[in-house]
Amino acid sequence: MLSLSGSWKETWLFNSKPGEIFWERTGLRFDLQQRIPLEGWGKSFLDRRQANGYWGKHFYSPKWISTHYTLLDLKQLNLPEDIII
Repeated sequence: MLSLSGSWKETWLFNSKPGEIFWERTGLRFDLQQRIPLEGWGKSFLDRRQANGYWGKHFYSPKWISTHYTLLDLKQLNLPEDIII
């Protein structure tokens, strides 16, 4: 039996049927998704938004802390759809 890191949950997920894996991941996802804007990276990104609505100086500058890349990061974090940015 192959174990990803030895934890019982990862072993269970690895050996489960696809339907069970989907149920487990989507059931946990909703609870975790609601916490994204309240803690961790999501909160950190949202807290750094300026009063003018931008992150950085403008939409695309400076490049790595710009609004463009921050919004892409928030999308990748799977920010809940009901959060108004």
